[in-house]
Amino acid sequence: MTTQNISNRKDAHLSRCLLPDMRGSGSTLPNIHLPYEADFPISDTALDTSTSIADRQLAFPLIIGCMTGGTPAATEFNETLRQIAGEFGIGLGLGSIRACLENAALLPTYGTTSTHWLFGNIGISEIMHERHTPDTVRAMLQKLGCHGLYIHFNMIQEWLQPEGDHDLYTDLDILNRFINHLDMPVILKEVGSGIGGKCAQRLAKLNIRGIETASQNGTSWIRIEASRRSPTLDPLFTHALDQIGIPLERAIRDCRQALGKRTVIASGGIEDPLTLVKCLACGADAVSIAQPIYAAYKSGGTQAARRWIHDLIQTSRLIWRSTGSKNISTLRQVIL
Repeated sequence: MTTQNISNRKDAHLSRCLLPDMRGSGSTLPNIHLPYEADFPISDTALDTSTSIADRQLAFPLIIGCMTGGTPAATEFNETLRQIAGEFGIGLGLGSIRACLENAALLPTYGTTSTHWLFGNIGISEIMHERHTPDTVRAMLQKLGCHGLYIHFNMIQEWLQPEGDHDLYTDLDILNRFINHLDMPVILKEVGSGIGGKCAQRLAKLNIRGIETASQNGTSWIRIEASRRSPTLDPLFTHALDQIGIPLERAIRDCRQALGKRTVIASGGIEDPLTLVKCLACGADAVSIAQPIYAAYKSGGTQAARRWIHDLIQTSRLIWRSTGSKNISTLRQVIL
């Protein structure tokens, strides 16, 4: 695929991901109930929201999820995200770096401002077909200012893409060899169907720093890619594919059990501060949110995106304090 085709696909993704029928109903973890301590025994200054992800400290357990790059339309947005991540001491995942691996002229579309926690992102198809050596990927990550790499599993998305890899599967030996030779922290993730069960147990045997759940009910890349097909897929078939996967609460618990003390990042349809705090109480080390931040940016630019993240953090802190928990460790002990 040419880099122009990749850029065109990225533009299509950006335009479609905000359409109301391209997103699930959101994740709220209705079965999780937090205690409410009316006297608020923890002051705001005493609350410790810090967390360590892949040996780097975040001031608050939030990562701006992997979204876009490789198209000029993403340049200003990615620069904004880098600045906001640095301002709030939170993490940032870049969109797939495949485009700039194939055309270095697209590197600026991922932003240039340095930030404290920055991970690149690449699809499992690139690893399985060994299109880029670990040395090449590492060099590009360093040019981008990244501290590690996300590798995303997107088999259903690839199958649906007209230009996708329609017979994609994972050879764990190839994957682990790439990870070992990369010699940078690696976090594995899905793109909207979740990771859990026996898969989480298999992946935990690899030399990884953690897993991001990327569960159901967020942006549906199944719906987006199905809408790009010509002819489009029967809506009943799209719906069937959209229903399979691992719900968020189960994914968090499965990944925590499989990984032990390694990192679990919760993501997939998280849109509000209560769900964020619930995810941490369930065992996540951090939460990743993407589309709502892009929606805020599109509605009001940099200031709107900054305000959305600021309000999310401040409201989450209030809910966190209402449980009587001083930090993540004590928060995990309060689920009713």
